[in-house]
Amino acid sequence: MVDAPAVATQGTGTKLVAEPQPEAHAEDSRNMPFAYIELLKNGENLGTWLVSPWMGLFKMAPQEVTVDGKKYRAEFRFERYYKPFSVKLLKATNDYYPGTEIPKNFKSRIRILDSTTNEAREVDIYMNHPLRYAGSTFYQYQMGADEMDRSENAAKTSTLQVVHNPGWLTPYAGCYIVAIGMYMQFRQHLTRFLAKRLGNESAKGRWGGWIGRLAEVVVLGYLLLRFSLKLFGYY
Repeated sequence: MVDAPAVATQGTGTKLVAEPQPEAHAEDSRNMPFAYIELLKNGENLGTWLVSPWMGLFKMAPQEVTVDGKKYRAEFRFERYYKPFSVKLLKATNDYYPGTEIPKNFKSRIRILDSTTNEAREVDIYMNHPLRYAGSTFYQYQMGADEMDRSENAAKTSTLQVVHNPGWLTPYAGCYIVAIGMYMQFRQHLTRFLAKRLGNESAKGRWGGWIGRLAEVVVLGYLLLRFSLKLFGYY
């Protein structure tokens, strides 16, 4: 908002003036596009509108124009990516430190509905516990201003940050490899130690009989499966 004549003649833009600025590259800045659009009907000028995603961020009223008795809306919004599933907020909770107004923990209880897999399940998203689903990661970002209203019937809103990283499994694959290597190294030393204590040097590399090896496989398989399920948000 600047003290200058408005270019727009219709809509919210009559009270605003957009000025081009150099592209910003700082982490705490954000580039915001805008446009002035002129609507014509049979050569007749219906007015000029200022459109920008900035208006939507500040919850400004939609800009509408009526032509031949029909209302049309002019909007310049960010690109949307449609998914075959929906996310519904069931409950938003915010814990505070006792005796203060300082937030302690944000948590969102959501339900995923996927028409392609017929999946319907509920998941909690909170700090350091994101949801990974369909190649995207959903982080708990912040709560709405209405969260300050702590009454039971107050409507709650929650903001999730969505990150798409095609290579998100790479570091976990590295963790698997390192964990397997450490386990094999520890197992060799343990086998040698037990063989010496039992006085059976020929038992190197084999211990516990087939029952012990079966128990080892079951325990390792359970831990691996549980970690994998938790990694993909199913546990």
